[in-house]
Amino acid sequence: MDQQLEGIVLRTIKYNDRYLIADMYTNKLGRASFLVPKSSSKRAKVKSSLFQPLSLLSFIIQDRTKGSLYRITEVRVTTMFVDIPYDARKLSIAFFIADFLQKSLKEQEENRPLYSFLYHSLVWLDNSSAEFSNFHLVFLLRLTRFLGIYPHLEDYVPNAYFDLLAANFSLHKPLHTSFISQQEAQFLLQLMRLNYRTMYLFKMTREQRNHALELVIDFYKIHLPELSTMKTMDVLKQLFI
Repeated sequence: MDQQLEGIVLRTIKYNDRYLIADMYTNKLGRASFLVPKSSSKRAKVKSSLFQPLSLLSFIIQDRTKGSLYRITEVRVTTMFVDIPYDARKLSIAFFIADFLQKSLKEQEENRPLYSFLYHSLVWLDNSSAEFSNFHLVFLLRLTRFLGIYPHLEDYVPNAYFDLLAANFSLHKPLHTSFISQQEAQFLLQLMRLNYRTMYLFKMTREQRNHALELVIDFYKIHLPELSTMKTMDVLKQLFI
């Protein structure tokens, strides 16, 4: 029986001369892989050119046999990006996010709140005409809620350290080395309180923003070790002044 889905493309890889495999995060199946026929014909119901990183798609799949991939039989774009492909800063953020999500999203079950967060975050970035230099930081910090590693902000008191392992604040210096200083802990707290509408008010130099990104990624790597292979951070660090 056919099934209608919505999904966000994470990456595509070559399967053979006739097909690609598209890894996607979907509204009903969570993370899943799909067999996509290579075709650019105007009459084709599935155009492989639509499967670009972070494309927002609606598609129909066939039921799969045991051990096989889902097959996509029809596809269309649900929301067409109008700015991200042509804005170097937004495009670099998009590649970073696609790389990050490819490595961090593993659950193969429905999670509508997470899908909605990802979808609306990407649409917000594409539509944004305000300053968005802090977008990737706010995105990563808010994503922690959906991945079950959200820091315990209620533990904060002035001059507290932040324990990266326990994901909480502490007045006592941790006995291990995975923590950040009191000054950086306060900085992290300020970042955690931002949202997309207010993030432009938090002014940072490029050096401060890059350091904040390193802190956030260090936190993620402790809880999601597969992120140690990320390669898109260096480009992102050069973009914002």
